[in-house]
Amino acid sequence: MANPLESTHLRRIISEALSDDKHFEKIKNALSYLPSEENTEKLRREALNILRSRGIVDSVIDSVFSNNRSVFKGGSTCEYKAVVREIPFRSRAVEFDYDHIHEVGLRVDLIRGKAFIGHLETYKEFVEEEQGIVKSTVIFYASCNNKRFRSRPVPYTSDMDVNECFFIPLEDKYIDPQHLLLKHSMSLLNIVCVSRECCTGRRQLVARASIDWRRYVFPSSSAPERTTNPWGVQFSLELQSPGPDSKMTVGILELCLTILWPTVSKDACLNVETNSADDPHSAHQNVDREHLVCGPNPLPLQVVEAQLGLESARSSQRERSFVLYARQWWREFTQLREGAFAQRVIKIFANDENGCSQFVCSFIRPLSGHRILETPSVAARFVATIPCEAWHGVGAGPKEQWCSALAFVTRNRGDVPDHANLLCSLLLGFGLNAYVAIGTRQSSVSAGEDPDTSLNQASGRIRHHAWVVVLQMDPSAVLFWDPISGRRYVHQRGTPPAHPYQTVGCMYNHRSFYANIQPTDHLFHCCFDVNDSSSWRAMSSDVISSVVAYSALPLVALNPPYHKACELSDQVEIELRTFSSEWRSQRVKQSADTWFWDRQLSQALTPVLAGFEADQLRPPAELPEDTLDIEPQVNMLPLRQYVPEGFTFKAYPIQLLHTNARRILSTCLRSRLCRDILSCQGDHVRLGLRVRCYSYAEEAIVTWVMFACVYKAVL
Repeated sequence: MANPLESTHLRRIISEALSDDKHFEKIKNALSYLPSEENTEKLRREALNILRSRGIVDSVIDSVFSNNRSVFKGGSTCEYKAVVREIPFRSRAVEFDYDHIHEVGLRVDLIRGKAFIGHLETYKEFVEEEQGIVKSTVIFYASCNNKRFRSRPVPYTSDMDVNECFFIPLEDKYIDPQHLLLKHSMSLLNIVCVSRECCTGRRQLVARASIDWRRYVFPSSSAPERTTNPWGVQFSLELQSPGPDSKMTVGILELCLTILWPTVSKDACLNVETNSADDPHSAHQNVDREHLVCGPNPLPLQVVEAQLGLESARSSQRERSFVLYARQWWREFTQLREGAFAQRVIKIFANDENGCSQFVCSFIRPLSGHRILETPSVAARFVATIPCEAWHGVGAGPKEQWCSALAFVTRNRGDVPDHANLLCSLLLGFGLNAYVAIGTRQSSVSAGEDPDTSLNQASGRIRHHAWVVVLQMDPSAVLFWDPISGRRYVHQRGTPPAHPYQTVGCMYNHRSFYANIQPTDHLFHCCFDVNDSSSWRAMSSDVISSVVAYSALPLVALNPPYHKACELSDQVEIELRTFSSEWRSQRVKQSADTWFWDRQLSQALTPVLAGFEADQLRPPAELPEDTLDIEPQVNMLPLRQYVPEGFTFKAYPIQLLHTNARRILSTCLRSRLCRDILSCQGDHVRLGLRVRCYSYAEEAIVTWVMFACVYKAVL
């Protein structure tokens, strides 16, 4: 138990924090609409919920901790204040031990968001937010070099306190500011903001931004003003709303960037500066040997501006040269065979989520699955578990817009090219010779795919399709990989195709871009020998590498699954069983004693669902007629043994790409078989339900559900 004197002191500290003018005005405005004459427990709970949703409770707690560190930490003080400016909030993500930092790193503090009003479409929603009703949360993702970070969910309101902190290692040993400025010219900080609806779990991309952190932490005329710390700066970042037709600002993110240095004491710093002129090697040894709290002096303003200006000029020249090269290449391509190729599907540029035109090869980079995705089949299954959805802007019909890989996997939703780009990057990471193919497909839509992504010949509108091509040693037989379903097809020239693809216009990866210049682009007659210059026209690999090397669009690293599949399966199954029982009780006028949920029946469904998922990971095997696949029989054996003789067994399995129980039940009830199972009547009615979730990486998840019933029919 707490000491009474400590409790009294703590109450006094909290009272002083609440009396602060800043907090008092926030609390007064937030609770102004509540009736002042009532003082009930319900009203007090409502007031507390409002203060929590607005971030006021967190702000008060942060103020208490920051102003009374000696009370909570036993009077200890941080010796790193000479380098790191005091941040006016308590970081919840990382507790830094500044006495044990042995590498140069970038500290990123996400402080708060302002003027986020994109989620408020009606006046009613604005009033509900004022009343403390929050319908969604926001998660911030950050990546730099090969490091990625994820914030905790915070209520999605117009003004929100984020209070998150990330540490990005830059160098594993001491490096002077000049070398740091030169070495990290391609080290961009990517920030993605994603919202998640509380009721449905649906995720939406709020904004994505890529910033060159050096332009903020190094002194320059365009950098924000800084206070005491020369290596820390706090500024506001304007975030642009994504979408094909949106050019508006979605909100303002206030953040702080600080470089942390593993430095030596002031006397040692002077020795380092003296020794470095005579023996640079000994200076680095000194720095690695000692570690205290003084940072180096900032670079002169003229040096920083000269270097950043030189990089900007080179970047502009590089982009201009590539555009001129692409125009000339396209002009020569369209003049081949007297302009017969002008109508072919050749995709050179695509707009990203911010509306910027990007070279398609910039979306690809080899991505290692490490121990997360251990085979190409598992990688393809992971990509297939990400829902497919085209962008829709103002007006009818889908809009073509591609996503950066970080925005794609964090939003957990994207169009067909997004799936193809990610799958190609993963297959390249396994060492396969993979390309993204752009062409058209047949008008029929295979199961599990969005009809909007197909070739819509009936309406006269042909929409491009994308898939992955893996070239083997023999160019006459290539492997097609569908990024939406994960299916694999072996394509051989001159044989009737088993795949849905019809034509191919171009292929690309991070090193190559090939356009089809064969007499016909129909796959039945196409040759996939990309070294044959009479069949494929290539772009210069040197020109491609000069653009792709500076791209911030591919994924820097793959994260393990965020969800705990077993716990999530149990949770969804409990919710789904409750909703199903409610649905049955409303429609079946039968005593509750005449039926029940059977645990043994539910357990017998587990190996069947596991077999369904295992089938997705292996190609369809062509077994000889005298060979029996014994695994499905083994999976079905518990069910056969469980169902008594003379009883009827029915089952309805389904695969979904979300875990919302209400949406799952609504989808299942569209099937007459599922409705018959849940409304089953007879003698000794037993219902079974099994939910099994699988998550291979990131936020993606696939849910298998099976309803079953066992009963004896009444004659």
